[in-house]
Amino acid sequence: ESALNQSYRNIEILVIDDNQALSEHRKKTEALMEEYKNNSRIKYIQHTKNLNGAAARNTGITNSKGELIAFLDDDDEWEEQKIARQVAYLLNNKIYDACYCLSIKNTNGLTYSYSHYNKSGSLSADLLSLQSEIYTPSLMFYKDALLAINCFDEAFTRHQDFELLAKYFRTYKIGCLPEHLVTVHT
Repeated sequence: ESALNQSYRNIEILVIDDNQALSEHRKKTEALMEEYKNNSRIKYIQHTKNLNGAAARNTGITNSKGELIAFLDDDDEWEEQKIARQVAYLLNNKIYDACYCLSIKNTNGLTYSYSHYNKSGSLSADLLSLQSEIYTPSLMFYKDALLAINCFDEAFTRHQDFELLAKYFRTYKIGCLPEHLVTVHT
């Protein structure tokens, strides 16, 4: 719903179902997606078997038609202005091929605002020393940059976002839009 409710309307929403075929999670997802079958902005893609989060994200990247890519896990939320603000940021800051926004972390109803980390540039050192607070749903990339670094490494079953950013920072810089536009639920 938070993807559908974006103020920036020219978006394509790809829902990648990485659940195991015939599983209860697959059945629930299919039932939920049935509600959106007539929405032309939504494309529902099912993997034939569970491949992992990196594979699901890569499926979304390669099947997208857009120039910009953003990610949203099923348990997180975007603020209504997230896409509009990041598109504007990237268009006005051509030195970056990606940007991230600040996040609010919600853990069992307790919220934590992450506003002390708002750096831009090549942030490899911060990433590798676990000092960065860049969450996958806060990111927006130019699709060409993701393709140039071969997207996510599907061998990673966890922390594929770290691996992606480590590859990205070898060549590119990232900008920070210092606004809280994402809620990450843990």
